Amino acid sequence: MMRLIYIEWIKISRNRVFWITLAAYVLTILAVLIGMRAAIISINTNMAQATNGMTVLPSEIYRFPHVWHNLTFIGKYIKIFVGILMILLVTNEFYYNTLRQNVINGLTRLEFVWSKFVDGVLLSAFATLLVFLFGLISGFLTTSDMEFSQIFQKMVFIPGYFLMLVCYLTLIMMLAFLLKKAVLAMGILLVYSYIIEPILAWRFDESIGPFLPVQVFNGLIMAPKTPLFALFNIKTVSNGIDPMNIFLSLGYATVFFAISFLTLKKRDL
Repeated sequence: MMRLIYIEWIKISRNRVFWITLAAYVLTILAVLIGMRAAIISINTNMAQATNGMTVLPSEIYRFPHVWHNLTFIGKYIKIFVGILMILLVTNEFYYNTLRQNVINGLTRLEFVWSKFVDGVLLSAFATLLVFLFGLISGFLTTSDMEFSQIFQKMVFIPGYFLMLVCYLTLIMMLAFLLKKAVLAMGILLVYSYIIEPILAWRFDESIGPFLPVQVFNGLIMAPKTPLFALFNIKTVSNGIDPMNIFLSLGYATVFFAISFLTLKKRDL
C-alpha cells in the first residue's frame, strides 16, 4: 500500500493543475462556510435592530452539536471540486501514458485501480478533515455555556461525510476509466448528476428514484431538521444516517470499483 501511495505522490507532486484545483476547492468551501456565517449574523443583526430583538435565521447552525450535521450538509454541494480532482488523477494517466509505463514497470492492473481508489480515499480524508477543523473552530467560537459532551453529539455525520465522498469518487473513477478524457468525463458527470439523475429521481420517486447512486450517496447526509432549511423549503428527512444508505453506498462503490478494474483489464494499453 505504501508503495502505491509513494508512486501516486510522485505523480501528484508535479501536477500543477491538481494543486491549483485543490486550492480552488479549499478557498471555495471556506468562502461558502465563512460567508454563510457572516450572512446569518448580518441578517439577524439588521432584523433585530428593525424589530426590537426579533431574528429571522437560527444562529445555532455553527454551534455544537448541530455544527457537524449542518456543515457536512453544506459541504456535499461543493463535492464536485473533489470530483474534478479525481477525474484529473485518472485521465492524466491516459493523456501522459503513465499508465502504460507503470504496467511495464511491474504494476498490475488491479494495483493500478487500487492506487486510484487510494487517491479517492485520501482526497475524501482531506476534504473531511477540512470540514471537521472548521466545525471544531466555529463550534468553540459560537457555543456559549458549552458542555464537553456536546462536542461529540452528532459527530456521526463526519464519518458519514467521508463515506459519501469515497463512494462518490469511486463513481467518478469508473467514469474516468471508461471515458479516458477529462473534459468528456466532467461533462458526463455534470449532466448525469445535475440533470439526468434528478429527473429520474423525480419521475420515479416512489420506485427506483431513491436507489439511484448519487441519490443514495447524498442520502447519507440529509437536510437537518432546522428552521433555517425549513425556511427555504428544503426537504428534511432525518437528523441521523440511515443504515440502508450505508449498505447501498458500499454496494455501489464495490460495483464501480469492479467495473473500473474490468474496463482496464480488457483495454489494450
